[in-house]
Formats: sequence, structure tokens, C-alpha cells
Amino acid sequence: MGFETSAKLAGAWRDPEFWGDAWGDARGQSLMSRQRPERAGSEHWNRSAARFAARTQESDAVDRIVQHIHMLGHKILLKRDSQVLDIGSGPGNYAIPIARQVRQVVALDPATEMLEILNKRAAEAGLTNIVTVRQAWEDVDLDQADWRGAFDMVLAAMAPPFNGVANLQKMLAACRGLFVAGGHLQRDEPVRRELWQELGLGELPDLCPDPFYAYHWLYASGYYPDLTTEQHFSLRQLKPAEAQAELEDSVYPFLDLTPDVREQIRGFVERRVHGGVFLLARSDVSGWVTCQVGTTVPQEEQSHIHQHDHDHGHPHEHSDAHGNAHGHHHHDHEPDHGRQQ
Repeated sequence: MGFETSAKLAGAWRDPEFWGDAWGDARGQSLMSRQRPERAGSEHWNRSAARFAARTQESDAVDRIVQHIHMLGHKILLKRDSQVLDIGSGPGNYAIPIARQVRQVVALDPATEMLEILNKRAAEAGLTNIVTVRQAWEDVDLDQADWRGAFDMVLAAMAPPFNGVANLQKMLAACRGLFVAGGHLQRDEPVRRELWQELGLGELPDLCPDPFYAYHWLYASGYYPDLTTEQHFSLRQLKPAEAQAELEDSVYPFLDLTPDVREQIRGFVERRVHGGVFLLARSDVSGWVTCQVGTTVPQEEQSHIHQHDHDHGHPHEHSDAHGNAHGHHHHDHEPDHGRQQ
């Protein structure tokens, strides 16, 4: 490693711009960069809302969501008068259990169908303290909505807006307490990789490890973030029609579902059905970034820490030699209850 590269990396630990640029570059090479903007937003989520909601109500997914709510209880005491913003709320997987503990949850999502499912679930649960807002996070004006510093917790659980510095800064600006965001660090879906090849889409790009970049950007910006990782493997048994619908949903943001494409997917599924069952395997590693907003490192302390790091030849006591964040490494199973592709 040359001196120039080494010096750049050494300085990166206290350079938010470095991590912001690196995050943007990683996003530009990821699966998300292949999406067609007109097909990747609310239209996609409206189309798949019912199937998505049904998958996240399976017993193991519900159990894991409960575990995540319990994890949050160790980070902050959600009080009866707390106000929570759930960004990319989807069908309410987090909004509903959190609403049982707090004064109000504002559930933000651009997909009408998702919010309709959320409202139905809330009504069935007898909850009247969830306010739904149909809007994309990118379109939110914090001052117009009177949301600047308005929330005791801001949550973005596997949400598409957790995708770069601009959205992250706005999330922090809405928060006066705990910020929580979850995303994938790694994901492998052999069937989906095979399907991409068969449809002529080439190699399936990797997801962007958003939590990794967010953690380091927060640290470099003077916060005390924590990064918790979770590993999960699932093997689902689907009926052929269910498998076809899910695989069509998975490619919808990337290409037109013409009759020929749908027929290709149907043939792909049929060739892999055994005993009337289509097996869909998936493994992933997810990361949850948490930090207390308003608790940043004082400027004079940052200078002391950076001088100490320079003197002792290591970047920061909370990162190991490989740049891994020091956090709690749980092996609870992580559902695909979130909204990332």
C-alpha cells in the first residue's frame, strides 16, 4: 500500500466526506443502480403489497420482529408519551407493536396499498395512535411538516430511503432521541442469480452494505454509533404459482414483464418443482445502526481522540484492524420484513 493511499485511509476515520463518497460509489455499483426509477417506487410496492405483507406475518418473521423491538428496549426506554417516526413503514410490521408502547407513531410510506394494509391491521388491533402519511421520504419537507427534531425515535427498518448521506442527514434532523436503521450487509439467493442469467440480465449485482457506510459516516461526523449484525438462513417451500409471483415481483423493477418474460419465469419455476414444491433458499447478513442523536463528540474531544489515534497508530478503539464495527453480534434470524430489493 502506497503512502498516499495509507494516509488517505488513516484520515478517513474522521472524514465524513470520504465515507459519503464511498457510500455513493458503492450504491452506484449495486443492485439498486440497475432499477428503473419509474418501476422501483410506489408502483412496485403497491403491486406486491399483499404478498409482501403475508410473508412478513409468518410466525418466524413475527418472532424476529419482536426480538428487534426487544433490542430497541435496551437502547432507549420508549415511554407512553414518546413520538416515533417509522420511515418506509410498509404494512406496519414495526409501527403496530411500537404503537402499543408509545403515544403516537407516524408511519410514512409512498405506497397506498401498504398503508391500507397497515390501517386495517391497526384497526383490528384496536390501535388509534398511528398516523399514516403517504409520501416518499425524499419529498418530505421537515419544516413544512413540523418534523424537525420532533421524534423521540426515528426508525428506518430495511427501508429504501436508507440509501445515502442526504437521506440519513434528514433522518437525523427529524430525531431528538434514538436513530435506528437496518439494512443488508450481504445476501445470497442462488435461485434469483440463476433467474437473472436465464432472463439475459447478466450477473446479479450485490446489494450495497448501507449500514457499514452509515456507521462510519456517523462515527466520522462525531456520533457514537453502534452496529449490530445478524445472520439468517431460510428455506421456504412454495407452490409453483406462489414462486412465479414472487420471482416476477423480484425482477419487476428491472425489466418489463412481457408475456414472453412471464413465460420464461413460468418455465424456470416448472423445471425446479419437485413433488409440487418449489424450494427458495436465501442467506443474508443484516446490520442495524443505532445512535443517540444529540450525543456527539465535542469538537475539542474529537481533536484529542484523533491526536491520540495518530500517536498510537490505530484509527479508533471501536473498530478492529479490519475496519469492522464493534457491536453486539446476535445470531437471531433476520426476516425479509424490510423493503430493500
